[in-house]
Amino acid sequence: MLTDWSILQWVVTLFFTISFTVIAIWLFFNIKYENKDKRWFQLIFSGKEWTPLMKSIELMEQIEDYKAKNLSI
Repeated sequence: MLTDWSILQWVVTLFFTISFTVIAIWLFFNIKYENKDKRWFQLIFSGKEWTPLMKSIELMEQIEDYKAKNLSI
């Protein structure tokens, strides 16, 4: 590979390697529950496995809010 590849092959390989590395790092820092309502998040995390999980988390938040309101009274 080091001796047989041309400059074009190296440029294409480095381009894709750097691009995917940057995307992976960006996703690592931005995949958070706070971003659940953003379009890119919903595009990546949707489907029959993820939707029930998000609904369950919302239900747990509602229960915690209800408990907090009733304890303060």
